[in-house]
Amino acid sequence: MDAWKEWFLDCPPVSIPEGEAIPTALQWARRRGPEVPESLIWKLFRKRSVRTINHVGKLKRIGASDPLPVGSILLLPRSSIEDSHHKVTREKSTKHVEITQAQKKWARSMLLHIEEDFLVLNKPTGMPVQGGSKVTLSIDQLLEPVFCLQESDKPKLVHRLDKDTSGCLLVARNPAAAAWISAAFRQRTKEAHRHRHPGNSERPKTFVERTYWAVCEKRKEGEEIPRAGLIDIPLRMLGSETGKQKMASALDQAGQHEDGLHAVSSYRMLKQEDGLSILKLWPHTGRKHQLRAHCTFGLDAPIVGDRKYGWSSSRTARFLPKHPKLHLHCRKIKLRCPDGKEVEVTCPFPVHMQKTLSTLGLKTST
Repeated sequence: MDAWKEWFLDCPPVSIPEGEAIPTALQWARRRGPEVPESLIWKLFRKRSVRTINHVGKLKRIGASDPLPVGSILLLPRSSIEDSHHKVTREKSTKHVEITQAQKKWARSMLLHIEEDFLVLNKPTGMPVQGGSKVTLSIDQLLEPVFCLQESDKPKLVHRLDKDTSGCLLVARNPAAAAWISAAFRQRTKEAHRHRHPGNSERPKTFVERTYWAVCEKRKEGEEIPRAGLIDIPLRMLGSETGKQKMASALDQAGQHEDGLHAVSSYRMLKQEDGLSILKLWPHTGRKHQLRAHCTFGLDAPIVGDRKYGWSSSRTARFLPKHPKLHLHCRKIKLRCPDGKEVEVTCPFPVHMQKTLSTLGLKTST
């Protein structure tokens, strides 16, 4: 018996169908790990208690968002798993949560567009996409009981929006769709690595493009934000004792790239008024908190209401509440399907952004 088996429970080696995206450690723990509360899985990752084992038998710590190559074995601490088993009957995994009829009706009201392979939801501000510590209800928990047809597979998330970000959320309705949509997102990241702007090159067979709107605070130095530009700043993850994650710039003082994840965004100014800037933003890579971090580190203009990368109280416009909600919204999502069909979905603004945009004199069709 290997020495580690005394301390860890192993999940089956990673194996995925051809064309499907490589899972993260968190996804594989959910998919093939023991039946334990979702909160415990998150707790183990936050405490850096999860390991993976390589081909020579060496153990290595792994984070929730780290990819697991095919053949990898995920290890969960045996004592924590066994201690939780007596609670399983009372605290089921989030996929077994009972959803009320009122919650189902509310979830259906979020539907913006539906196709055979995917659907687009209007994610509200403050609604988490996935479960976690202290999360009682998430979008992920609503997918199967509300949007799953009896003869179909469970709908699957193919990208994320932060809890306080609103707007278009794309959901695959079957494994084949999840594979080609995930591949389209990866292709966009590859193009960004080659510093190719999607508008200046031939689009691949499938593609996904998201357009965000944001209202940003005034720069600290009082200078105006350039009218348009490309933000190419790598990002690295910072941890904390509470388990909360935050991205930081991976550029050193000389502007040289340190170790970090390649991250590219482009933007265009729509209007500047009353010390605020209204921006359109396009993420060309898919890093955690990418647009929020790029507005702060790249433009020196944090998004209004961003408590993590800016400030909780508005320091610019007097008409805003003292503690405004995050003003970041996925306004539009456009994708080309394998059969060549192109779909474009626009999402209405949440109430707090509608009020701000109207006050700034920018007319929008909701």
